[in-house]
Amino acid sequence: MSLTIILLLFSLVQSSLSEDVYPVVLIPGDGGSQVEAKLNKTSVVHYICSKTSDWFPLWLNLELMVPEVIDCWADNIKLLYDSKTRTTRNNDGVNIRIPGFGTSASVEYLDTSERGFSVYFAEMVKRLLTLGYKEMLIFLVHPMILEKLLEWKDKYIRSFISLAGVWAGTMRAMKVFFSMGDNLGSWILNSKSLMVEQRTSPSLAWLMPSSDYWHPNETLVSTGKINLTVSDFKEFYYAFNELDSYEMWKDVRDINKGLKAPQVDTYCLHGTKVDTTSKLIYPPGTWPMGDPVLRTGDGDGTVNLRSLMACNKWSKEQNKPLHHHVFPRIDHLTILRDPGVVNYTTDILKTLNSELDLFSDVKITVVP
Repeated sequence: MSLTIILLLFSLVQSSLSEDVYPVVLIPGDGGSQVEAKLNKTSVVHYICSKTSDWFPLWLNLELMVPEVIDCWADNIKLLYDSKTRTTRNNDGVNIRIPGFGTSASVEYLDTSERGFSVYFAEMVKRLLTLGYKEMLIFLVHPMILEKLLEWKDKYIRSFISLAGVWAGTMRAMKVFFSMGDNLGSWILNSKSLMVEQRTSPSLAWLMPSSDYWHPNETLVSTGKINLTVSDFKEFYYAFNELDSYEMWKDVRDINKGLKAPQVDTYCLHGTKVDTTSKLIYPPGTWPMGDPVLRTGDGDGTVNLRSLMACNKWSKEQNKPLHHHVFPRIDHLTILRDPGVVNYTTDILKTLNSELDLFSDVKITVVP
């Protein structure tokens, strides 16, 4: 299973007494889960790389992020695309699994050492425990199916809480793919090395700016000779000789077309007022292989404001309530552990659970 597939899984945190509280579904983002690998390869990219192995931590594993060794990591975690079947798969000789089935451990911290730099859902899970959520289990389901099952959602989904949702793509995806890669907010990781793997992920193609929210004449990339827009993605990919990536983009570009309302009680929460890439400007003579100058605008540091706020359109498209709340100066990568956001989110849960008349006397102390 690849990091792309992680986007299609729900981690369900549920009390051992199902009547006590509403179940809470935690949906990790791209790179938001531990991943293990087992190798049985016939060839490697570097003599120091292993051809065979038992199961070992692949993501996140800082031991694999050092120079030269990171080339082994990138080759182990990258995906292969088949343009005939329009699907991706693990690299040859690489088996992948998500550890800790039956617990939330693999999405609490990305590194098994549980050091601070790898914290993900840990703070949220701690707060869930104070609300009465006890035993953890994993529930697997495909969201594309759920989108079509309104009757199922009416019966089983009480509310949907989104944190920093990328509803209409982001210019950061273009920066990641075409120039600089993405170190996922960690100074420890080499973004250029990570770019080798990131370019093979359909999830990155899916995060490209949506033509529903970027105007066809709006310049995304300025090269000194030509200006490129959302109408020019073929030129983008071909300039880097990434023909498979272009095919992946065609596969996923319409998944969120029209951005259909979820038709459930929805909370749309995100940060603002953080410098966020809005345009790539290549100095004369540097396109396409040079490093662009980044022009920034409002957003959460990863997602542009227009994409974060795209959920507001649902207020006119569904009968269920839409609650929109922003957190100024909270960026995309810290929103899960920010005390104010955690407080706000668990207050929502307390309010919803009060429908069950269970939490009127619950007292919670927040330790920043």
